[in-house]
Amino acid sequence: MLYRLVYASSAIQKFDKEELVELLELSRTKNEALDVTGILLYRDGNFIQVLEGPRENVEKIYASITGDDRHRGLMLVVDEEVEERLFPNWSMGFEDLSNTEDVHKIDGYNAFFTNDKAALEKMREKPDRVWILLHSFQEVTSR
Repeated sequence: MLYRLVYASSAIQKFDKEELVELLELSRTKNEALDVTGILLYRDGNFIQVLEGPRENVEKIYASITGDDRHRGLMLVVDEEVEERLFPNWSMGFEDLSNTEDVHKIDGYNAFFTNDKAALEKMREKPDRVWILLHSFQEVTSR
């Protein structure tokens, strides 16, 4: 069995391109060493991330994220045991949606990316929209 965790958070301040590249390089190195895969979506200072792999390793990475003072409003959306990975080929896939025109047209896009706390609560209570969003990116990675 594998473990999947999805969380959402906001950055204390927006990341510039260089900071995002540095974050990704560190994440990919750590994830590869721990057999963890996933994807990170970013838009204007807001993150949603999927981590999947051995439970102990995913929880270790998540614990380090919860202790990272660059985040605020961290919310665990999904944590579950799964039989297979959604993102088996990516130590950390990434998509910066900040400059994406018509971002509202992406399947599953919702008010998460606008820091709407009520939308985050709804997403946690009924995460079907987050799965629609994540599956749209998963389809791209499997091609």
